[in-house]
Amino acid sequence: MELLVLKAGERYLRLTNEGFEYTGMNKASVYPISEEAFVLEQLQKLKAEIGGLSIKKLTIIESDFL
Repeated sequence: MELLVLKAGERYLRLTNEGFEYTGMNKASVYPISEEAFVLEQLQKLKAEIGGLSIKKLTIIESDFL
């Protein structure tokens, strides 16, 4: 599974109704690749306000643990 996330430096973004907040990966807003247009729109909207903002692709691999 591949997901998109917005990241600035070492901080991830959680998008909220009021804008955004910085968070760790475990609480970041993530989107499927099919929502790439929305994520690109958010990047364009926020990049002037947030230095170093970029889109990262998270790849989740499921495997047996025990």
